[in-house]
Amino acid sequence: MSENDQAWLADLPRQFKVERNDFDELLLRVDIIPLSLALAQAAIESGWGSSAGARQTQSLFGHMTNVVREGADGPDLRRFGTLTDAVNAYIDNLNTNRAYARFRATRAAMRRNGGELDADVLLGHLVRYSERGADYIRGVRTLIRANDLRAFDGARFAN
Repeated sequence: MSENDQAWLADLPRQFKVERNDFDELLLRVDIIPLSLALAQAAIESGWGSSAGARQTQSLFGHMTNVVREGADGPDLRRFGTLTDAVNAYIDNLNTNRAYARFRATRAAMRRNGGELDADVLLGHLVRYSERGADYIRGVRTLIRANDLRAFDGARFAN
């Protein structure tokens, strides 16, 4: 391996917030999010990209800060420099936050049992993503079906 590849590999545990030699946990976290799921959540959380919050902060996925300003109803939306930064934070959230451990374990089991990811099943492990809980999950499922977003799950980015 090249020095760059070795450095990248050595940095994965830090990036995915696992102990240096915990390869089992690292493998749970180093995987994709089905595109249908990401698209549907972004559409819901950002009002199809039209919400003032999404346009002003590049926050597509409803990420909140931990800061509550005086007189505000709750925390502010987290600000991102680019849409790519927002997508990366979303992926990092699902791949590292302990609230989504069952999501990761189910995804790993799907890989072991044939490789294809089922966004509908994985979505069932994201009830804690929104305060709306099960209603939120039903809305995401409906949006995926109504817009045939599963067609994007096999998509891959070109280099």
